[in-house]
Amino acid sequence: MGNLGSRNHTTKAKMQIRQALIVCGVLAATIDYGFGCQLSEFMCDTGYCVAMDKFCNGNDDCGDKSDEPPYCSPCNRTYHGEVGRTYELEVRRPREDRLPFLCYLNFTAAGGKYGDIIQLTFDTFTVGKFVSYTLDGCPDGYMSIRESQLPDTGGQWCGSAWGFTVYYSETRSINLTLTLSKLSEQGIGYNFDFKLSYKYLKKSDAHLRYGNSTFQTWRGQMITGSYCDRILDQCDRKLCRVQSPNFPGAYPRNVTCYYRIEQRTVPKNKRALIVVRQPNAHKIHIKDQVINYDRSQRTLRVWDQCNVIQDYLTVYDGSLATDPVLVRLCGGDAVPDIVSSGPNMLLEFHTSAFDNPFHPVPLSYLPGFELDVEVLFVDNKSPSYAKNTSQCEFFIKPFNNTNWGLLDSPRHSLPPNTSCKYHFQGIGHQTVWLSFIKYHAASTDPNAYHLSNQCNARLRIWDKIVSLKNKNKAETVLLGEFCKEQELPRLCDHALLGNDTRHVRPCTAEESYTSSANELTVEIYLKQGSVLFPLQFLLRYEFVDQTTERRQGPSDAGPAACSRSLSTGSGYFGSPKNVFFYGRGGRRNLTCVFVFTPGGPDERVRVTLSRMHATAADAFPCTTETDARTERTRCVYPAVRGDDDDDGDDGVAQARLTITHYPWPDIELPVGCACSSLRSPLVFESYPGAAVRVRFTVLNMNVTQDHRDFGFAGEYAFVQTPSAERIGCRAVRDRRRLRGPGGVIALDGGDGGNGGNNGVAAAPVAVSGGTDHCAGHPWLIEPATAGSSMLRTGGFVYLKLRGYEILPHRWRTNSFMCPTRNRVIVYTGAEDGPKSARVICPYDAEATYHALGSFEVFSPGWTEPLTGAQQLQPNSKTVVIEFLDREYGSYTITWMEVSKMPRIMPSTNVNAMSSNVHPECAYRCPELNACISSLFWCDGVPHCPMGFDEDPVNCADRNGISLVYVSVLGGTAAVLFTVTVVAAVVCLRCKACSRRAADGRRRATGSQQKTSGTGAGEVAGIDRTMHFVDKRFLDQNGGIAGGDPLGKRYPSTSDDLYLECKDSVC
Repeated sequence: MGNLGSRNHTTKAKMQIRQALIVCGVLAATIDYGFGCQLSEFMCDTGYCVAMDKFCNGNDDCGDKSDEPPYCSPCNRTYHGEVGRTYELEVRRPREDRLPFLCYLNFTAAGGKYGDIIQLTFDTFTVGKFVSYTLDGCPDGYMSIRESQLPDTGGQWCGSAWGFTVYYSETRSINLTLTLSKLSEQGIGYNFDFKLSYKYLKKSDAHLRYGNSTFQTWRGQMITGSYCDRILDQCDRKLCRVQSPNFPGAYPRNVTCYYRIEQRTVPKNKRALIVVRQPNAHKIHIKDQVINYDRSQRTLRVWDQCNVIQDYLTVYDGSLATDPVLVRLCGGDAVPDIVSSGPNMLLEFHTSAFDNPFHPVPLSYLPGFELDVEVLFVDNKSPSYAKNTSQCEFFIKPFNNTNWGLLDSPRHSLPPNTSCKYHFQGIGHQTVWLSFIKYHAASTDPNAYHLSNQCNARLRIWDKIVSLKNKNKAETVLLGEFCKEQELPRLCDHALLGNDTRHVRPCTAEESYTSSANELTVEIYLKQGSVLFPLQFLLRYEFVDQTTERRQGPSDAGPAACSRSLSTGSGYFGSPKNVFFYGRGGRRNLTCVFVFTPGGPDERVRVTLSRMHATAADAFPCTTETDARTERTRCVYPAVRGDDDDDGDDGVAQARLTITHYPWPDIELPVGCACSSLRSPLVFESYPGAAVRVRFTVLNMNVTQDHRDFGFAGEYAFVQTPSAERIGCRAVRDRRRLRGPGGVIALDGGDGGNGGNNGVAAAPVAVSGGTDHCAGHPWLIEPATAGSSMLRTGGFVYLKLRGYEILPHRWRTNSFMCPTRNRVIVYTGAEDGPKSARVICPYDAEATYHALGSFEVFSPGWTEPLTGAQQLQPNSKTVVIEFLDREYGSYTITWMEVSKMPRIMPSTNVNAMSSNVHPECAYRCPELNACISSLFWCDGVPHCPMGFDEDPVNCADRNGISLVYVSVLGGTAAVLFTVTVVAAVVCLRCKACSRRAADGRRRATGSQQKTSGTGAGEVAGIDRTMHFVDKRFLDQNGGIAGGDPLGKRYPSTSDDLYLECKDSVC
């Protein structure tokens, strides 16, 4: 007994100790301080601590079976765990007598080492049977999950599932409920088998959901009282993501989540557009159909294809569910850009009430979705967006002198059955030039989105045609319609290769569209919307000014249609603004001619050039300067590129503006030239009835230059003249058109233009008749007509004027050692167009100078033969003379008609000269190698430069003395005289030798030396005076080349008339 009492006492003490230990263990498990089990552990009766998932798992983990009490169940318990460990839990099939079966499992993350997020992995799942996604889908039993602090959704999972199905909690505590109301016979419709593993995660380790420390994901602000509604704002400053609930795990059932994205702060004159996208295909998988096998091909499904399960994501273009729907999608694949048309976008995520937790493999496909958010800012007045997508219509017009631009497809997504029209409307005579630089239409393969093979994206181009009969009536013509991916509009895709340093050629007519009037329309139609079937393009448009007589297009062949002919009224004229005339429109050179022809003989043309601009294409541009010789403008090209009077065509882009006038209808004379900006307006007024031509030329343009680089502007007016002035000018014009064998033109200056018929009033780039009735009108000298004998060898004009030519390179100053400010301009030229000018400094007819020279000139064709085209020109051999009167002076111009001498055998025998006279050139000027008219032969006035036509020998026949008699008598007299002189000299010398040999011989020698020296000096002096020859003229016209040291009276020719030393005492 004692022992029994002692044993009982001992047993009692042990039980007290055990009770104390249990209390301590419970306290330790409760507060997790000091010794005892942790929050995630179960304390055995032995005091040993095991993991909480070991309770009622069918194994004696405690050793005393305290973790496996009779009739135990893992249900109705709260489970904790430590981060980094995985726990397993299995709920066994209940007995039929315990139906309906109800099991509650709570999983709580206590924070810290016990984690912040719960992960549930369903290893085995069979709960009841699955019937439908929408109506009473789980009749025998189901599983539901409820997040703490969130409303109950009522969603249910049931049926059998396999694969890797994971659920991540949104909160720190979740309640999992298993309900089973009916059991099936084992082996036949077995309907309960549940096993899962769970673990606890730290929030900082959930990178897929929350990002990392460097890039933290902003999921939006949760709306209080809702399950998953969120607001995301200021996503231009945050890394915003739209995620399905419980992402990246299985999303809950029977939920509707609204994600409102808005941008409240927008820069001035900008509009915000919201963009959502997901380029990573594995980050989106929204159930779209029942599939119980591996699916390697995934795709996005849209619209009605998402009605099978009714899990879908709907995107609204606005902040309300009543706004237009951009797309409704499900399935899994990369999501293209979905862009709103304004600063608000609403996303609606809807799930069905019933489902089985099946997740298809591969495991890399994450259930649910995640979308990236971006904010775009576009110009507030840009056609890149439509304020109202139901009326997607844009009107593009010229704005602030900007006639071109780039236009791309709408930056935002368009809802289904949307049509967008772009109306390009020019002003007045403008046309529209359209070039597609990029174009892409999404594939219309019906297998891509399981749609019918139809035109989901269509492009149309319309042209507005104005009726010629009724200009108020217009009709549209379809230029092109493109639907399939293989159907492309005209593309100018090489324009993409251009940049700031590389310029590409312009788009041709085969690569662009040009309207026939001032309007062109581009229309796009999207049947399924633009999210999955985008139609993207980039085009360049330009409004082209077509104010010329004929419309011009890109790559039009032939001359530019910018020339104009005007005959009445007044107005403005200038360079064209049509881009097709310039390098940017495909041309390299441009020539525009403006002809102003008076409607009657009593009208003058007044032309005023007010502005000109030409972009300097190199470091040595052409400049507009005033020619000091004529006080008219000229184009000056730098010496590094050529002479001052060069045309500048050396491959460098440059413009040139020239003015010419027609004193006679078929004679064109230059007036002035400009190639850069003008210091002052250029004004020119023509003679009554005379036409004026303005020629604008641009050479060597590159592909970037147009009217902004080269151009000019001017005014014109046709002015009436009094009848008396018209009659006087006509008389002057007729009187100064000279034709015949030759003549003399007397020029008198100094009366301010009132010096009779020869006066002129000159002004810079201006010629005006004033009250003197066209006194400044030039002279026209024409060679023989068809009835003249001169045509047998070709008629030419020979002109001579005392003075010298002031060469073109001396245009900068007016000194030139010239004794007068008056100038004579001689115009010659055989080409079609204005004649070339030569400026002469004249010598006064009454003045005497130490060295007088003469300017001599032949009409074209004398020194160089004319080409066939030049010979066809009716005025190729004419010469025009213009006198610029600036001070008193009298000048004389002599001219005559000449023809070339026929070739004869050369002879040095003077006596044989008469036999060498050609029958067709009996009257000639040997120093000119020219035949002249018989009227000038021995008329008392020298016409040949050396006076050969007035030589006494040549004129003897005309004076009645035979040339033979003169020769015989002269020869006889010379012989007698010679014999007498020789005899006398012999006699005298003999006598002198006999009388005074030494002295007489010295005196005779000194006297002969003195006499001989004096005679040579006089002859030399006479020879220098009489034989002044203009070396420049003779060299030019076939005379003395290189100079004759003996100074012959007549230059050496093919017909030598005199021997050397003819005029000497020899």
